[in-house]
Amino acid sequence: MLSPLGALKSLWHGLTSWVPNDVFAAATECGSGGNGGGDFRTRKPELVEPVYTCGKILGETMGSFPLHFYKGKGSEREQVHDHWCGKLFKAPGLNLTQQELIERAMHGCVINGRGPMHIVRNGNGDPVQIVPLKPECLHDEVLIIDGKYERVYTYNKEFVPTENLWLPSNIWGLSPISVLRKQLGMVQGYEEYATATMRNGAKPSGVLSNEGKLDPEAKDKLRKAWRSKYQGVGNTANVIILESGMTWTPTPISNEDLQFIEQYEFTRRMFFAVYRVPPHMAGDLANATFSNIEHQGLEFKQYTMLPWATRIEQSINRDFLSNEEGVYCKFNMDALERGDFKTRTEGQVLQVTNGIKTPDEIRSLNEDQPYAGGIGSKPMMPLNMSILGEQPTDDNMAGETIDDTEE
Repeated sequence: MLSPLGALKSLWHGLTSWVPNDVFAAATECGSGGNGGGDFRTRKPELVEPVYTCGKILGETMGSFPLHFYKGKGSEREQVHDHWCGKLFKAPGLNLTQQELIERAMHGCVINGRGPMHIVRNGNGDPVQIVPLKPECLHDEVLIIDGKYERVYTYNKEFVPTENLWLPSNIWGLSPISVLRKQLGMVQGYEEYATATMRNGAKPSGVLSNEGKLDPEAKDKLRKAWRSKYQGVGNTANVIILESGMTWTPTPISNEDLQFIEQYEFTRRMFFAVYRVPPHMAGDLANATFSNIEHQGLEFKQYTMLPWATRIEQSINRDFLSNEEGVYCKFNMDALERGDFKTRTEGQVLQVTNGIKTPDEIRSLNEDQPYAGGIGSKPMMPLNMSILGEQPTDDNMAGETIDDTEE
């Protein structure tokens, strides 16, 4: 009798010619679980705060962009609303959504340099699922086959056909963690030091002194009484009452402690620089102002998210749409340009009055219904405009032309 696992393998073999022996399916493998303490040297890089923060920002931002499919080029292109690839990305399998799938791909790119996915194909070779793989299990090498350079992939030392892989990646598939390995160890060391200091209480917050000499039993009683009255969160800000000549001297923050905090913040910003994440998006507002935050947001779209969007678009075109001539995908990144309501409305008015977009297209961006009767489906232009280089006439300019030149 076939076991349940054997039945699943048989079903899988019926869908695709290559079966991965390990997939990236567990939530804890994405960094949401794991050891939050213990030996920092055994912790996953994605569980270190700056790496997790940068990965979360990049992944969630990239996953929030709508993915559209088009056919044609330039002004002759048209959007394909029911393309099979768009449907596949909306329901890739394993109960994943498109947002979660793109986040998984970005997670692999941020940590390992690439986020490989298994393209599950049916007997006709049509893609039916997209399953995340473990980036660290995928390896490649360049070989000369029939006189041409070819890239060959293996997953856990098993050969992988290229048609079964979707490979979004950054430059050369290089892991940013390998570049930041020294800084990663420093941040983990800072966190471990701070945790140990808070856990062990090795540094006292102050010194309780007495002019006389106390025997061991009196010291023990005084220590217990002090802790019961003033130690812990519940006793914060309690009034201290001292007697018998006792004095309390608080321990100030040393220069070494201040340098520790500054060094941690400096090292944290190095991660932001490598991932090109504006510090204010990661909660670092030390050098933030209202004006520079707005400009940093624009730079985040232009210099951080646009390259990532281009990489993923081109990888989808290569791995899914190479057999469909003239079909390609594009992310809609307009969401990052949405300012306040007043600024956005003024921009949309300019687009309508200059014939760049129709009123119905603007209403669609705002998720409103089009005008009834199709009256908003045509572009609009000002009546006092004419073609450049031509003399205004009744044909190209409405109204009468007034000649006020002197003869």
